[in-house]
Amino acid sequence: MLPRRTVLAMAALSGCATGPLLPIPRIDEQPCPPLDLTETRAVCSQTDAAGGIDVSVTPSTVSTAPEALGSVRLLVENGTDAPLRYDTADWRLYRDAGTGWRRREEIRDGPRDVETMPPGGSASWSGIDALFRLGADGRTPAGLYAAVLTVWPDRDGASGESVACVFLFRVSRKVDA
Repeated sequence: MLPRRTVLAMAALSGCATGPLLPIPRIDEQPCPPLDLTETRAVCSQTDAAGGIDVSVTPSTVSTAPEALGSVRLLVENGTDAPLRYDTADWRLYRDAGTGWRRREEIRDGPRDVETMPPGGSASWSGIDALFRLGADGRTPAGLYAAVLTVWPDRDGASGESVACVFLFRVSRKVDA
């Protein structure tokens, strides 16, 4: 029989909780994450649209399985009167595992291409695993994630404003049905 101290240490290292579990806050109860954003303003998937730009994530909670990561869809809708410009390779990823937001370096390399979304238009991306190197090794850490894409309203060729589109989603070891 193993000593109690050894069993507790093994449980802590494996991610098991040794005390009562705290309820996990729902995505829609989260504020827009306090990230190291340099943009003029932010709009988040779990809050209301701001200034005519709406972002959404479906589903907002997925398991750590690679096929689940591939099912996540990110959507930006342009409800403004100006075109939005964005760089298709200019994504950032953050994770909060309960100790605060940390920037991750799992961005996939890809061609940089500035696209324009017309007023009333939208753009979508399917598969978090296609944008980031999550799940590539079959071991995606659980936690709350924020994927960020910057868009620039293009008003008469001048754009001094930038908007961070923040897509909040949770990767969980177990997803309740």
